[in-house]
Amino acid sequence: MTIPVEIKWMTRADMPDVLDIDSRSHDQSWGEEKFLETLRRRNTIGLVAFDGNLDVIGFAVYELLKDRIDILRLAVHPLYRREGVGTEMVTKLMSKVFHQRREELWCDVPDDFPDASHQFLAACGLRTLLVRGKDGDRDLYRFVYCVCAPAEA
Repeated sequence: MTIPVEIKWMTRADMPDVLDIDSRSHDQSWGEEKFLETLRRRNTIGLVAFDGNLDVIGFAVYELLKDRIDILRLAVHPLYRREGVGTEMVTKLMSKVFHQRREELWCDVPDDFPDASHQFLAACGLRTLLVRGKDGDRDLYRFVYCVCAPAEA
C-alpha cells in the first residue's frame, strides 16, 4: 500500500518533527545541533516528506559531491513505514543524480543496522558495492545507484 506523499525542502520549522523521526529511527540520533551543523555545509540539503495533512512523515539529508550524491541520513516515521514514503524519497534522489549531471547515488549503512534497511535500499534499485573499513567498530555496506553505462564484460 502506498500513500500520497509530497516532498519539499526541509526548513527550520520542520526540525521538531525531523528530530522526533530521527530519534525513533536510529539508535544514535543526531540531535538538533548535528542536523544544523550538517545542513549548514555548502552542498548539503534536507528534504522532508509530507502526508496529505501536511505532517512530516519522513526526511532525507544528502550531500552533492562532484560526481555523486551521498545520502547522509534517511528515515520514515514508524507509523508510515512500508507505505512507499522511503521509496518516494529515494526515487526523488535517484532522479537528481541524472538531472544534476552526477553518475551515482551512495548510501553507507552500518552492518549492524536492521536487515530491513539493507533490503529496502536493494528494493529501491541500489546495489551493494563493497564493505569498507570501519565506522568506529562497525563495518559499513555501501549501496550504490549508478546511471553510468555498464562495464563491458
